[in-house]
Amino acid sequence: MFGERLSAWEIMGGALVVSGVFVGATRTVEIKKPNDLWAGILLAAGAHIIMAIGILMVRDLFREHSLVWVSTFRFVVAGVVMFLWVALGGRKKLRHLFLGFRMRETWKFMIPMSILGPFLATLFWVAGFKHLNAGRAAIFNQLSTVFIVILAYLILKEKFTARKIAGVLLAIVGSLVVAMH
Repeated sequence: MFGERLSAWEIMGGALVVSGVFVGATRTVEIKKPNDLWAGILLAAGAHIIMAIGILMVRDLFREHSLVWVSTFRFVVAGVVMFLWVALGGRKKLRHLFLGFRMRETWKFMIPMSILGPFLATLFWVAGFKHLNAGRAAIFNQLSTVFIVILAYLILKEKFTARKIAGVLLAIVGSLVVAMH
């Protein structure tokens, strides 16, 4: 698409990172049916495909303009589209959308989470694509999965199974292969 070519090292490192993600994807006690695991994997893959298309569509734009401006614009447009979708869906959807705003005790989590989670993460993610070629940035940005697994273990006390450890190690080795070449 942009005339970029991945080296053999980048392909190998990327394959290790993606392998790590798949090795780490396991059926746990929370996932009762195998279909739920596959649905989760397919939805996550679909989300990554949509995000990849979206980031590549605006790549030249954020190379010329402020990352904050481009990211903010993307979130404002997404917010307007979501609001219109809910507003056109009827009062019940609209009431459900604003439920979180009525429960003031959730504000102390929701406001920082909305800044740290989607906005700053997207800002850093886009910055990776601004300063690296798309293939390398995609490989390094895939490490977010590794951090989620580690943080789920540390914060949510999820089990850190042998498969998850193997997946994390594969992904880290893959990113190191890409970084060193």
